[in-house]
Amino acid sequence: MMPEFLKRLKEMIDREGISIRSFEMNCGITNGTVSRTIKNNKNFQIQVLLKISEKHPRWNMNYLISGTLPVFHEDSRITQFKNEDFLMSVADLGEAVKRMAESIQS
Repeated sequence: MMPEFLKRLKEMIDREGISIRSFEMNCGITNGTVSRTIKNNKNFQIQVLLKISEKHPRWNMNYLISGTLPVFHEDSRITQFKNEDFLMSVADLGEAVKRMAESIQS
């Protein structure tokens, strides 16, 4: 059975739409390192993780290692913007209700 870390790594490579070999070349990782690691259910050396982090800065390494969301760093920014828009909409709605209540009372 493949460890969760390796499943997440494979998932992230697939999301990028590239082959494992292309991923290895892009990261400057020795040919076959990732595929052998996945095939043999082994662990990486920290140097390999550092190379992945350097070449894929939008990847959330916390997700890769522990499964903590978001998968990509920009996902958290999108969520933050959506939350801010929602809060702004609620505030606007509150003001509109307040104005309606005032107009009904007068």
